[in-house]
Parts: sequence; C-alpha cells; structure tokens
Amino acid sequence: MNITRQSTGTLTEKIILQLAKEDYAANVEKTLKDYRRKANIPGFRPGKVPMQLIERMYGKAILLDELDKLINKHLDEYIKAEQLRLLGEPIVAADSPELDIDKSEVFEFVFEVGLQPQISIEWPKKEKLLQYEIIVTDETVNDEIEIYRRRFATRLEVDKVEENSRLVAEIVECNENGQPKEKGLNKKGFYIDLSVAKDGEEKSKLIGAEKGATLHVNLKNLIASEDELLYSLAAEGKNIGDISDDFELKITSVIRLENPPINQELFDKIFGEGKVTSEEMFRDKMREEVSFMYDRDVTAINLREAKKYLLATQKVDLPSEFLKRWLKSTQKEKNEEELEKQFPAIEEEFKWQLLKNQILTENKIEVTEDEILDFAGSLMRWQMKYYYGIIGMPADELREYGKTLLKKEEDVRRMVSDILDRKVLEVVKNNVKVDLKKLTPEEFYEQIKE
Repeated sequence: MNITRQSTGTLTEKIILQLAKEDYAANVEKTLKDYRRKANIPGFRPGKVPMQLIERMYGKAILLDELDKLINKHLDEYIKAEQLRLLGEPIVAADSPELDIDKSEVFEFVFEVGLQPQISIEWPKKEKLLQYEIIVTDETVNDEIEIYRRRFATRLEVDKVEENSRLVAEIVECNENGQPKEKGLNKKGFYIDLSVAKDGEEKSKLIGAEKGATLHVNLKNLIASEDELLYSLAAEGKNIGDISDDFELKITSVIRLENPPINQELFDKIFGEGKVTSEEMFRDKMREEVSFMYDRDVTAINLREAKKYLLATQKVDLPSEFLKRWLKSTQKEKNEEELEKQFPAIEEEFKWQLLKNQILTENKIEVTEDEILDFAGSLMRWQMKYYYGIIGMPADELREYGKTLLKKEEDVRRMVSDILDRKVLEVVKNNVKVDLKKLTPEEFYEQIKE
C-alpha cells in the first residue's frame, strides 16, 4: 500500500492511494474459503465445491468489497495521521483511473479533498453589533397577572350577559329569511367568550341579554378568528364564505368569572406557599417569568445578528469549487441549477461554523454536565409555563424533571449546541461595541418581521 498527497490549489489537495495484490489477496482468499465452506450448491457436498467455481461465482464481488474496505480504512487512517482538517468529505477525482479488476492487480484511487482555512478572529474596532433586549413594562406585568387571576377565578352562574361573560348557547344556521337553513349547521353547547370576542354590533346585542333569550347574530362578526369559528362549528372542511351570516342563538348558560384579589392566597396558589410574601415581590417574580419566556426568542435573534456581524467583518476563504463538486456528489437528486441557487446559503453556513469553532477553540469553551442539567431544567421551566401555565417551580425540581429530556442522544447534542451558541454570543458581545435596542414585546416582534 502506498498513499501520498499533492496540492492542487488553495485549500484543495489530491490523495493518491495505491493498493497492490499483497494488500488485499490474503483477505480475499480467506473470504472465498469461508464462502466455499458455507456454500450449498446442488451436486456438491457442503465444503466440497471446487474453489474455481466459487471464484467464478463470487470472486469479483468479494474483491470489490475488500477494496472498498481497504480504501475507507487507509483513507481514514491517513487523514487522522496527517491531521488534515477537511471541509466536507473526500470525493473521487475526475482523473482517478478506471477500476478494471480483470486487467490489473495493482489499483490506484485518487480523491479530492477540501481543507479548512486557518482563521484568526480580528475583532472590529468601529462596527457595532446590533442586539435586542425586551423591556417588560408594568402594563405587560399587569396583563400577565390578569391571566393568572383569570386562571384561579371563581365561576358564577348568572342570569344576565355582561361585557366579559362566558356564554353557552344552542345555535342554528339560518337562511336569508331568518328561518332554519336546510341541512344547515346547528350545535348545542356552543361556547362564546365575550372577553376575547370582536367588539361591535354583534357583541353589543348579547350584552344585557338574559339567560334563555333567543336572538339572531352574525357569528363571523363575533368570534375572534375564522379558524376558531370553523373549529367551534366543527366545520373545518368548509370555506368561511359558505357559512351563513345569520344564526339563531339561544342562551342556555351565562358564566361570570370573578377574579381573586391580589393577596397572599393568590401568591401561594401561583408560586407555592410562603415563596412570595408581598405584592412588590409578586410583581418582581411575574416580571422575571415574563422576561424568561421572551429569552429564547431574543437569544435566537441576537445570535442571528452575531452571525451576520461576523460574516460581514471576518475574512474566511473556502475552496468553493470543491464544495460545489462535493455537494453534487452527495445530492445527486438535485440538478446543477438547484445546487447553484442553494450554494450561497450553504457556503455561508460553512463560514459560520468555522468562525464559531474558532471562537470556541480560542476561548477554550466547553460544556459541563451541570450546564446541560441546568439547560434541560430551563427547557422544562419554559414548557411548564407555555403548556400548563405552571410557574415558580424550584430549580432542583426543574433539573430533576429536565433529566427526562436527556434520554435521547440527539436531544442532548442539540442542547449542547444551544449552550455553545449562547457562549459564543457572549464572547462576541464582550469583544465588540454593541448597539443595544431596548424594545417592548410588541415592538420587538414587529421589528423582527421586517
């Protein structure tokens, strides 16, 4: 076996691998003997099939398989021994000799490789990094408190509809004459929450109406969204235009929600007994919870800005033509036009990964087991709030629950990647000038849509 390499350009090389008969013959012969021992061919006793017949039947396939194993083995060993930092993977070079096992016993294989560039991060002195911070206003805190007051509200059955009542009704779809529509929609137990209904004439009709009253309403001008209306009517397959503008509605139940006062009893229900002991402390904790829920989105956008910033300010050379050939060899289902269109984004991602890895290396950044557990706990905290409205769980409990997220290796890898991303972001922010935009939640989400 002989293996060499030669430079073919900036960040590209060829690796030439030669395999002689003595490199593969022994393993081929061993495999043939094994085939002969196991072969079950009519007319021959087990283990007595002539070797020539075995060679004729299986010899070429066994040789090709052995060559493939040797290529992968020697190529991997050589790349590790030479400490080659590759981009993508080796691909068969266009000038690699054609393999003809009938005419030769010495085989040569030529591979192209792309090399990672040497990178040195040069932190800019003037250019500012755009970053965002969400300011949790008193109004936002009040809104969050109201959500939890409603969650623990007392439900009272009343006789008259009020501005924020919850109604249960029987509805019947009507025609243009106000009569029940043939094969129209009808439903008992139709639920309407006036606190989130559209303001306007239809809502006004209901306010003040008494339990048992029957009236005609246009549900399209009452229910908050078309999707919600179709879902409530069990008519998801229909077009909103197919729904009548007139429904007969009979009120069967009116519910008033009485929100609890902001006191120690409410603090205990939300955060646990004795964890919060004053309204000021309560508001601070609610502000912290709201801020935490925004953190994931803010971090994602700030990381995106850091990526754009580094790509714009750092020089990263890549063997672009090699990468195009490599992509073409790995995505054969795509035509050249598709790959050419996608290549700028792929090339950008390669540059970002190289820059990120360089920052991690220069700063000796690693991820500890404790950091993974803390991160898993924070994910569990987010899920508890988002899906169940539960907040205020102790950190040690969250870590224990978070362990359930660590069962799959793929999920752990994703968490490690997220932790590293956050650490890279902190390094970038600590080394450049930052243009910090402080926005309300509404302003932030409007800004990132642009």
